[in-house]
Amino acid sequence: MTTAEEPRTDSSQGYGALLGGTDHKSVGAFCLVLAFVFLLTGGVLAAVLRTQLAQPNPDVLARKPYLQLLTFHGSFSFFLFLLPAWIGLAFAIVPLQLGAPRLAMPRLAAMTAWLYVGAAGFLVATAFAQKGAPANGWSMDYPVPIHGISGRGVDLWIFGVGLAALATILGAVNLLTTALRMRAPGLTLARTPMFTWSMMVSSAVFLLAGPALIAGLIVVYVDHHMGAHVLRVNRGGDPDIWRTMFAFFAYPAMWATVFPALGVVSEIVPVFAKAPLFNRKAAMFAIAGAGTLAFLGFGSELAGDPAIPQTLFSVTSVLILGPVALVMLTWLATVALNRKAPSLKAPMVQALGLLACLGLALPAMAVMEALARGGAGHQSQWWVGAWHQLLVGVATFGILAGLYYWAPKLWGRHLNAGLGGLQMLTVVGGVDLAFIPLLIVGAQGMHRRATTFSSDSWTPANLVSTIGAYLLAAGVALFLLNLVVCVVLKRGAIATDDPWEGDTLEWATTSPPPAHNFDSLPEVRSSRPVHDVRKAAATETSGPPETSPELVEANA
Repeated sequence: MTTAEEPRTDSSQGYGALLGGTDHKSVGAFCLVLAFVFLLTGGVLAAVLRTQLAQPNPDVLARKPYLQLLTFHGSFSFFLFLLPAWIGLAFAIVPLQLGAPRLAMPRLAAMTAWLYVGAAGFLVATAFAQKGAPANGWSMDYPVPIHGISGRGVDLWIFGVGLAALATILGAVNLLTTALRMRAPGLTLARTPMFTWSMMVSSAVFLLAGPALIAGLIVVYVDHHMGAHVLRVNRGGDPDIWRTMFAFFAYPAMWATVFPALGVVSEIVPVFAKAPLFNRKAAMFAIAGAGTLAFLGFGSELAGDPAIPQTLFSVTSVLILGPVALVMLTWLATVALNRKAPSLKAPMVQALGLLACLGLALPAMAVMEALARGGAGHQSQWWVGAWHQLLVGVATFGILAGLYYWAPKLWGRHLNAGLGGLQMLTVVGGVDLAFIPLLIVGAQGMHRRATTFSSDSWTPANLVSTIGAYLLAAGVALFLLNLVVCVVLKRGAIATDDPWEGDTLEWATTSPPPAHNFDSLPEVRSSRPVHDVRKAAATETSGPPETSPELVEANA
C-alpha cells in the first residue's frame, strides 16, 4: 500500500500530454468525452431505426441500410460508449476513493484512452469501406461465418472491436492493480468503497472474458484471409465456434457494465439516507457472486442450437438475477430502516430513477432467460426490450447518476438539479415507453432483427416504442446540455470540498483535487472514514454530554 506522501511526479510528459497529462482525472475525463460522443451517435441511430418500425411496411430504410445502421448502433453503444465510459469514470474516481495519489500505471491509462480512439477510428471507417459497412449486427453473427466474408468493412470492424477489447483489458489490469496495491493504510478489502469494489468485480470479468473475444476475432480474420476454413460449413468448419466465443465474452461483459451502476447507487443511497448501507458485506458478496455467475449463463445467448444444454443455461442465467436483486434490497432496507426520509438532492433523484428501471428489468430478464426459445426468447424483440432495459435503464443510467454525484468533486461544479429532475423523468419515461412495448410484440412473435412488419396488431406497440426512443434521446440530450453548461461553460454552482457530506475518502480532498490528490489523509478505521472524521469533529465541538444530578445521585 502507498500513501499520499509518495514523491510527486510530473504527469504532463509523455504520450499522455495531449490528454492533459497522465493524471488519472484528465485521462478519465477524456474517456468520458469520447464515450458521450458515441452515446449521442448511438442514440441518433436508435431513433432512425425506431422510425423505420413506427408503422407497418414503411419505406424509410431498405433492409441492408437498416441492418448496417443496426450494426453501427450496437457497436458504438457498447464498445465505444459503455466500455470507455465506465473505464473512464473508474480511472477518475477509484484512486480518490482509495486515498492513492495516482493510478498504479499512469502511462498505461493514457495508452488505454488512445486505444479507444483507435477503435473509434476503425469502426467509423467501416462506413466508407469497399462493398459497404457490415450488416450482421453488433455480434457479427449471421451470415458472416456461414456464407463467408466479403469487403473490407468486416476487417475494419475486427480491428476496431479488437482495439476496444484490448483497451478494456488494459484498463481492467490498471484498476485491479491500483485497488489491490495502492489502498490507504487501514483501508482493507472489506472496507473498500462500493463503487471501487464493483469496478474490481467488473475488471475481473473483463480481464477473463476479453481474451475470448480477441481470440475469436483472430479466428474470423484468419478464416477470411488465410484459408483456414474454421467457420465455413461447406469446408468442414463450424460457425458456432465464433458464436460461442463471442457469447462467452458478450454475456458476462454486458453484465459487467451493470455492476458499476450497482456500486454507484450503493455509494449514493447511504450518503443521502444518512445511514450506513444495510448489510454492506452481503451487498459486496452479492456483486462478487453475480460476477462469477455471469460466466455460467453465456450459453443462453446460443438458444436454438441443439448442441447447447438449454435447461442448464436457462437455470444458470436466471441465478445471476438473485444477487442483483439482493443489492437492490439493501438500498431499500437502508432507506426503510432509517427514521428520516432521505435527502432528495440531484444524485439521489437519479438513483431513484435507476431503481425504477432495475425493478422492471429484472422480471423481464427472468422471463427471457427461463424461456430461451419462443416469443419471449432470445430471437424475439423481447430480447431487445429486456437487455435494453438493463443496459440503458441501469448501466447507462448509472453513469449519469455517478456524474451527478462526483461532478462537484472532479470539476468543482454542480450539475443543475432542476434540469436533472426533468432529465430523470424523461429518461425513465423513455426507457419504459421504448422497451416495454418490445416485450409485448416479442411475446407475439416479432423477430429481433425484423426490418419491417405487416401485422396491424403490432402497430400500437411499435409506435409507442418509437415515441419512447425519441423521449429517451431527449433525456440524454438534456443530460449532455446540463454537463456542457454547468461544467464546460462553468455556469454550475461552485462546489465545496464535501458538498454531500460523503462517507469515503474522495471527499477528504479539495474540489477539484490537486494533481497529487491528497495533502494528507484521515485515519481509516471503518468503511466510512470521512463520516468518522465529521462525527469526531462534531463531538469535540459540542463537548461531552452533560450528566444530570439525578444520575449522579443514583450512581452514588
